[in-house]
Amino acid sequence: MTSMTRWLGAAGLAGLIGWQRLQPRGAKHLGTGLSTPLYDFPVLNIEGSPPAVAASDWVLSVDGLVAQPLRLDRAAWLALPRNRQTVDLHCVEGWSARELHWEGVRVRDLLSRLRLPAEGRFVSFHAFGGSYTKSLTLEEALAPEPLLADTLNGAPLPPPHGGPLRLVIPTRFGFKNVKWVNQVEISAQPHNKP
Repeated sequence: MTSMTRWLGAAGLAGLIGWQRLQPRGAKHLGTGLSTPLYDFPVLNIEGSPPAVAASDWVLSVDGLVAQPLRLDRAAWLALPRNRQTVDLHCVEGWSARELHWEGVRVRDLLSRLRLPAEGRFVSFHAFGGSYTKSLTLEEALAPEPLLADTLNGAPLPPPHGGPLRLVIPTRFGFKNVKWVNQVEISAQPHNKP
């Protein structure tokens, strides 16, 4: 699949996705620092409304082709090594949110806790409810950039933006950055839904 074909497919998907704004369009405060309000930051999703699960009750499952699956409750999640990144979020619709300050756990640090089998060539990130899944190759997932973020601009990640846990991949358009991640699956084949 060529880059252009992928982009056109993503643009078509984005056209089907409804979006809303958290604050009036005229606000111009996005991306200028840690205390920046999230004004004018479009909220795009096809999963429906954010799940009605508090961050304190969120559980992340890491399973699939692994000898010992993980179930991380909030306390176990917060005990993992933390990472901070300041990156832009780009959308296929043509907008960008600049200099967002994300914090969470790098995917490669999470995967380092597993014994990965040779046939586990893909890492899939499932949104709560099972309606949305995107996959990375194992090599892509082990790069230093992919982050499972629970904090945005110094505050808990808001549910409309994917809280309590969102995948952030600075090298990919926003639609690959799965919101409300509650399962990470190691598999032999990619799983992408829809």
